[in-house]
Amino acid sequence: MKTFRKTMSGLVALLAGGTAATAEQMVVLDASGSAPATLAPGSVIDDAALDVPVGVKVTIMGGDGEAVEIIGPHKGPVGATQTSETTADNAVRALSALMSEPERSASFAATRAGATAIARAPDPEPRNPYLVNATQGGVSCIFRGHPATLWKPPSSTEVQITIENLASQDRTFVDWPANAERVPWPPDLHAVDGQTYTVWLTPDSPRRITLKFLPATKSDGEAALAAAAAKCTDQSIILAHKVKPARIIQPQ
Repeated sequence: MKTFRKTMSGLVALLAGGTAATAEQMVVLDASGSAPATLAPGSVIDDAALDVPVGVKVTIMGGDGEAVEIIGPHKGPVGATQTSETTADNAVRALSALMSEPERSASFAATRAGATAIARAPDPEPRNPYLVNATQGGVSCIFRGHPATLWKPPSSTEVQITIENLASQDRTFVDWPANAERVPWPPDLHAVDGQTYTVWLTPDSPRRITLKFLPATKSDGEAALAAAAAKCTDQSIILAHKVKPARIIQPQ
């Protein structure tokens, strides 16, 4: 009897459209000030359980990187692409965790109010999410189609930095021109996926940077999720700020 029931449940799932569907997980990117706490930026919601009150506007993104803006009232799914993949759900949760960190949660909604907020930001941090920040240690992602490029705030004089492969101890020197923000990764020290490099901007300021190579992505949203899953924190947040809704759902 148990075998029969399991077979029947599988048959019903196939007749209903293929495999047994699970609710698509989505992360809230933006919400109006009157939104409930369950719709605060960084919250993870199930598409099927979405409930946007009247007068509230939210932007949510699923595991495929597509963002949807919803103007309430709206209750129920928004027709998100069903990924139902563990990796996609993990990426959504990873981005949610980054957005929910105390030092980021308060500023995220404010700066997402417009891309100009990022464009006007001072230069202690790169605005381009596809650059390797030479001033900060940690994990940095390099997406296919974007050459490995180092970034630092420009200085009025030329400087020479040192880069060393931590495993092989191969070392090279890079001349950084005055007033330049970026230089190509040195060709004589190959950038290798998963490898850690020590970068000295000055003799007493070493930074250890681990490179992660990621596939090319089709959108800022897809790139933000991939970077979050790879623990490329700053790049993921910059990309998430850049995401624009592909669709708008509003009361008829």
